[in-house]
Amino acid sequence: MVVPRTAYLQELAATASQVGRKEAAVSGQNRREGKLLLTGKVTHEKIMSQLLLSLFNSVLSDGLSAEKFAAANTIATSASEILKNIIQHRQTLAARILLDELKSGARRLDESDLPEAAAILFRYQRAAEEGAAKLNLRLLAAVFAGQVVHRSVAADDFLYLADILAPLKRDEVILLGTIVRLHAQPNEQSKSMRDLQLQTIEELVPSVFDDAEDLMATAGALLRTGLLIANVPPANYGGQGSGFIYRPTRLLLRLNQLSNIEGVVERCTADDNTIHTDGMPT
Repeated sequence: MVVPRTAYLQELAATASQVGRKEAAVSGQNRREGKLLLTGKVTHEKIMSQLLLSLFNSVLSDGLSAEKFAAANTIATSASEILKNIIQHRQTLAARILLDELKSGARRLDESDLPEAAAILFRYQRAAEEGAAKLNLRLLAAVFAGQVVHRSVAADDFLYLADILAPLKRDEVILLGTIVRLHAQPNEQSKSMRDLQLQTIEELVPSVFDDAEDLMATAGALLRTGLLIANVPPANYGGQGSGFIYRPTRLLLRLNQLSNIEGVVERCTADDNTIHTDGMPT
């Protein structure tokens, strides 16, 4: 049964409340983060937020001399409120981005999706509280929305991708989107990998990268993600073909199928200068 548009988010919230005693805990021995571990009624995110506030207060109070004890308490209290407001703002922004991406899909969550979705939302909230950039949050939200559309909502897959996507820099995301688009276009299939790489350089230098060397260094750094693979070109390519030739892996193709990376970048750019009903620029 498909949950109606007006009710499916309430279903999500109810399910998240029911599993509030559970934790999307990460085990160093267990890559299958999607399994929820019983850890009591207080969620990991709430514990970490309280710990952060406590540390913030301690650092500020300790930084002032004993003679200024009263001032230390006042400043620490004010700073604590500021930190709470920052966290709340990040959570509000993350929720809006997630709803934007979910609403753009052609399918809504089924009741059977909700347990997996709860684990995904815990991880998404953690990314927001840790300060992930808006582009990264939108990319994570688009992956979840893509899972919903393709009827493949799976916490294991999302959590694996989240660890890769959350720390990406903006220029890295743009480079990945350009590479996967050029390799996926039917009219580009006849081109060699070297020609596609030269086309990537033409598109992104100097609009995104200062020069080809900067772009190639970024592509090399992205090998850590498993989203790109590097090939050594044939010797007869000459000087212009020296160095590595980068192409997308199946993981990147799958990621782009779920999220449409360049579409995410476009939506984020369009959203950057928008003032929303909450009065906060994003």
